[in-house]
Formats: sequence, structure tokens, C-alpha cells
Amino acid sequence: MKVEIKYPTVKCAYCGKTFEKKHNRQKYCSEECAYHAHLEKHRIRNMRYYYRHRDRINKTKIGTRTIGPKPNPDPEREAEIINNEIERIGLTINF
Repeated sequence: MKVEIKYPTVKCAYCGKTFEKKHNRQKYCSEECAYHAHLEKHRIRNMRYYYRHRDRINKTKIGTRTIGPKPNPDPEREAEIINNEIERIGLTINF
């Protein structure tokens, strides 16, 4: 003999509409609400991470891909790269 379980009518955790559960662990009325709740959860998690680590994230980074450990074989191009980096950082050269 199969017993039919009747789950209660509850409110959707995302939109607030009332719906009849199809199984015990259901929180959302539709897949669309579950998807949007998932997006919102990750958006909040990313905001929390940003505010927790914003000092480390927003520091001005010194260096670019063009300046490497080895100097450019062309001295004029190397000087141009260094001058561009100095301007980007906002440093002044005093001789």
C-alpha cells in the first residue's frame, strides 16, 4: 500500500508567492525563482568578499606586462617603455 504525503502550502523564499510543495526540501515555487535566488546569493557573496578585501584589491599595481626581468634589446624601446610606466604611475624624475 502506497501512502500519499500531502505537503503544506508555503511561501516562496524568493518571490513570496504561496505554493504547494512537491517534496519536503523545496524552497522556491519555480526553477526561475531558484535561479534568481542563486544569482542573488552569489552577488551578495561577491560584495562581501570585495568589502572585506577592498584595501588589498584596490592598491595601485606597479609594473606591466611590457616591463619584464630582462631588458629590451633595443635601448630606445626600453627607454620608451620605462617612460610610459613612469607616466602611468605618476612619478617625476628629478636629475
